[in-house]
Amino acid sequence: MHLFRTATAAFAALVLTTLITGCDKDEEAEVVVAEVNVDTGGNGGGGGGGGNAGLIDPDNIDITSEGLFSCDGGGTDFVVYDSTGFQQQLFTTTPLTVTSSQFLNFNGEPYSVQIQFYGMSIVGPDATQAEMDAFFTPGDRPYSLAVGTTPGAFISIVRESSDMTTWYQTNLNAQPSSSHFTITDTEGYMDGSVYKVKIRATFTCKMWSVQGSNAMDCVDGIFVGDFTSDAI
Repeated sequence: MHLFRTATAAFAALVLTTLITGCDKDEEAEVVVAEVNVDTGGNGGGGGGGGNAGLIDPDNIDITSEGLFSCDGGGTDFVVYDSTGFQQQLFTTTPLTVTSSQFLNFNGEPYSVQIQFYGMSIVGPDATQAEMDAFFTPGDRPYSLAVGTTPGAFISIVRESSDMTTWYQTNLNAQPSSSHFTITDTEGYMDGSVYKVKIRATFTCKMWSVQGSNAMDCVDGIFVGDFTSDAI
């Protein structure tokens, strides 16, 4: 278990130092679904300000839904469920500052995504229930520019792990005024002896490639996932 956690943390650290090029406007939007069957019936468009551009309608997803990351990134619909690969982490980046991470489809088949939050302060080795509840309250979050230093949300998408021109992140430049990351609902629960918080969030953001000059606008973003109080 320790070696597995070390490997996961190492991958996370690599991504933090650095995610899917959109198609040209004249091309049809590519649909990328992570090894699952997606029922698009009734999901005709997004409710998150993207002009009904997304494959998954955020209005059809609530806090009780299966873990999900979905957005329209530059004409490509990215949809991945936690059933295709799922990791949770809580790790210290600086004294009293903890990063809580959500990984979906971690192995990169066909791609991987991360949602991370920075700025939680804890007094012990693990976060308490009160600290988790206080941190994951509904409301808007800024996008973090300095990962592990400035509070806020961080999103990454990795298309091919061997090609860093397909690694996209939100923290490489300042976000435009149209961007937002909003936690709409939270639900705390015990998983054995470990306290976790499940959140629902909607988002719009701009992402830039780690190498090269590619960029894409992500709209109609919807995220449902768990975060753990148990530190590495």
